[in-house]
Amino acid sequence: MMRGIAVFQFGLTALMFGLSGCGSAPGADGAGGEEQVGAVSLELQEGPADARCLRLTVDNAATKQTVVRSLALTPGQPSKFAISGLPLGTLGFLGEAFNLACASVVASTSLTWTSDRVQVTLTPDVTPLLTLTLHKAGKANVGVDFATGTQFEEVPAPSATWDVAAAPDGSVVYTAPGSNAVWRASSGASAVQVAILPSAPRLIATASNGAIVVTTDALQLIVLTATGTIKSATPLGFVASDLAIDGAQNAWISSSNLPQLLRIPNIGTVTTPVPAPPIGLAGGATGIAVAPDGSIRAVSANPPRLISVSPLGVITSDLGIPQPLRDVTVTPDGSAWGFATLTHQLFQISPFGAVLSQSPVPGGGFDTTGIINTPRGVFLALGAGQIFQYVGPSLASIFSLPNTGGISGLAASNDGRIWATDQSFPHIVVVTLP
Repeated sequence: MMRGIAVFQFGLTALMFGLSGCGSAPGADGAGGEEQVGAVSLELQEGPADARCLRLTVDNAATKQTVVRSLALTPGQPSKFAISGLPLGTLGFLGEAFNLACASVVASTSLTWTSDRVQVTLTPDVTPLLTLTLHKAGKANVGVDFATGTQFEEVPAPSATWDVAAAPDGSVVYTAPGSNAVWRASSGASAVQVAILPSAPRLIATASNGAIVVTTDALQLIVLTATGTIKSATPLGFVASDLAIDGAQNAWISSSNLPQLLRIPNIGTVTTPVPAPPIGLAGGATGIAVAPDGSIRAVSANPPRLISVSPLGVITSDLGIPQPLRDVTVTPDGSAWGFATLTHQLFQISPFGAVLSQSPVPGGGFDTTGIINTPRGVFLALGAGQIFQYVGPSLASIFSLPNTGGISGLAASNDGRIWATDQSFPHIVVVTLP
């Protein structure tokens, strides 16, 4: 075990079953009242190490027929099965795997893998092709999930953690409001305290010169040097909803309650940063992010808007969008990505306001608490210890972090690791993808 680190191995590899089927009639055209039945062949392309029995439930909603078959698996090995005697018609397939021999599986036996119910129509003259995807029981899955070998590390903190930002040196810095402290951590090493502040720090961002910028419960914007010396403290007068630093060392602060976006120029180079006149935004901003060209993208909820602002504070575009978005990130192609809480969808919007994609995020009753983009996709924190990763329509997943109550911030360090703060427990969790 690394010093100060608890390492967790967790596998969520999606298991793909290819099924093909054909119908048959025991009697000529089903004469003599004999029921027409069909057969399917099932091939397990990858055998999980913790599955010894597959229970396949096939149901026909129209006739209320249900067929249950128990199939013995060899752990870690591929398997093939021929399943006959299935009723023709529209059938639902559900797969469930157990880490016990089939003869030992009882009603109370816990699942190790399960699938969503998949529907297919079995007819006498058509061979349907069906993909059945299994995923770890108790974990949501969309398409393909993380491969076995994903590592989770817990870096202890003195109190619950709130927000996190990547630093230019490859580390991350994060806030621990309960101890009024800012901390720095790197994977594989214990966290070190950077500074103690006069009041609880909340949001955090870093500048390209290593300066650390935080908002506090005293409604201030505090600028720290990379080593933790307080350089300036600027009164804000409102609770900040988001914070970003652009390439020109301007700090941008949004408020979800005030119809404005605040710009504080040159926070990394002047002794006493002075806010520029607020930029009016109807309904306030629910998220801000720096675009690749150095401009700022802000999303507003009422009315739903996507606004672009130059580093000098000039609004260059103000576009209507279909739904209000919570938080925003901008990918290298200039697309803005945000989460629609009303419909639980992840939206991708072009710089010109066109909706390029809208993808469902499974679940309900949650709100996003952070969104980032990396070469491995867009990552969306779902609050209750879950992260949604989106790479494309056929490659997305939800996974849960161990021992995590409520994710409150996300960041990606230079080495590709994902860092998540936890407003419920005293630690920060690191995800290393395989």
